[in-house]
Amino acid sequence: MERFNISLSRKFAFPVIFLTLAVYTACLLLRITPCTTWRDATSGYDINERDLAETTSRETKKTEQSTRTAKANMHFTKEQGLSDVKSISGTKIEKSEKISRMSGRNKVTRRNRADKSKLHVHRYNYIINPRYFCHNDIFNNSVFLLVMVPSAPENFERRLQLRKTWGSISQALGERISTVFVLGQSSDHKQQERNMLEAEIFRDILKIDFNDTYRNLTLKTLSAMRWALTYCDKAKFIMKADDDIIMQYKLVVRTLLARIAVKNTSDCFMGFVVKDRAPIRDNSSKWHVSENEYAGSKFPPYVNGPSYIMAMPTARKLLSAAFTLPYLSMEDAFLGIAAEKAGVTPENDKRFIPAIWPGDEYSFCAYQHMLTIHDVPENVRQQFWSDLKRAKSFKCPMLDWDNFAWFKMKFGLFEISTTPKRTFKTAKSF
Repeated sequence: MERFNISLSRKFAFPVIFLTLAVYTACLLLRITPCTTWRDATSGYDINERDLAETTSRETKKTEQSTRTAKANMHFTKEQGLSDVKSISGTKIEKSEKISRMSGRNKVTRRNRADKSKLHVHRYNYIINPRYFCHNDIFNNSVFLLVMVPSAPENFERRLQLRKTWGSISQALGERISTVFVLGQSSDHKQQERNMLEAEIFRDILKIDFNDTYRNLTLKTLSAMRWALTYCDKAKFIMKADDDIIMQYKLVVRTLLARIAVKNTSDCFMGFVVKDRAPIRDNSSKWHVSENEYAGSKFPPYVNGPSYIMAMPTARKLLSAAFTLPYLSMEDAFLGIAAEKAGVTPENDKRFIPAIWPGDEYSFCAYQHMLTIHDVPENVRQQFWSDLKRAKSFKCPMLDWDNFAWFKMKFGLFEISTTPKRTFKTAKSF
């Protein structure tokens, strides 16, 4: 009898264990926690209607978001997007509306009450954040030169031209180059939607939640530097360049590699250096600086704003020093003040050309020796890019700075006592 009971218990033990495991596995698969999430009314508990509503709402939002993402991937190819960015009118992007509302609340609750001299100290939100922009490529190469291009939200044509020309270059002399556009907020809601769509297509836009105005250019630059130190800290150098300049990445990389070979790059801060410049006190000037902003009679030496290069350790030093200074809307002069406080000496390179005089004729033989040239008309930028592709067909003489009378006059590259005849007109004048 005892043996019969033992055999009977063994007979039913395995099915019971199997059934228990099956029920438990089903609960795990269905993500149901017995006796905790859902309650049976007959056992004296009520279903938590608030939890049910919140769960349903979360699932609905996830479904809507995945639907929007799928539609965007299906319909917005790169070719279709180029025309859509120019002529989009009725598209509603829920994410843009939400960001706009959040940005408005932030401005009311935090920034309007803040001291204007400390505007740059606040940590502004990244509306569009290409956080993986600087990750190593398939060959495990890190970024050598990160090019940050401040651009107004409405300057799509300039950004498009840059993407087709210098922005299309991702490598020079074996070193990796990455170009990202930095935008602020636009007061035009439709323009914000176009920027969101542009970012979805090209994935090279960093957008920050402050008004994109000229007086906020310092905010834009410092916020971009902070982003670079956070998400692109392995890059060797940062280059800031406006969206209306000519850039020669090959010459830039060659210059930086030569500097690495002979100097310590931890304090590299190079560009066209401006010295003994007095603040403009005229209220009607675009570059007006009040005595409350800066009381000194002259700015310390600084690199001209349209284009300059700094090493990543230098960017960290400048940013740390900037947060201890009162805000100044003149971005390049402000960085000069920060450099003086951080113990960084700006290095002058005469190949960073601040501007081209109106009426000066184009000359490939002269342009090809410059690292950057600012304020170049769109047709000249395109012409120089086309000529670069057939550079060997030009018969240019060796560079002789003594012939560059125009550069002497305009930029003070050399000490001159008289005004020589301008020879910077065409390639024939060399």
